[in-house]
Amino acid sequence: MEDWVERLHQWGIRLRRRFRTVQDPLVRATAREKATSRCNHPEVLAQVNATDEQNKRIFLVKKEDDTISTKRKHQRGEGRIRAHQYFAENKDLKLTWAELLFNEGEEKEVDARDEEL
Repeated sequence: MEDWVERLHQWGIRLRRRFRTVQDPLVRATAREKATSRCNHPEVLAQVNATDEQNKRIFLVKKEDDTISTKRKHQRGEGRIRAHQYFAENKDLKLTWAELLFNEGEEKEVDARDEEL
């Protein structure tokens, strides 16, 4: 079927649905004709187009990058790369914080307070 025929069918269905509660056939026909006339009137179409243009979002021109945030972003990236390289090179070595926590297998001195608990 042709596209324009299908569009007219859909348009007729919309009009029928819009005015289906009007009981008097003459009043219904008049109202449908007024709606059709308003829908196709050049001044109404111009007003609708102007309103649509006013309601569109206005996209701002891209702002210049903030140099401080750009530097920080670059530093974070560099820091991640360096940390990855450090851990990749030193993955067999023990970390200093682990040595302090676990004391290299040496027994910890027990406080008198700890024995009471």
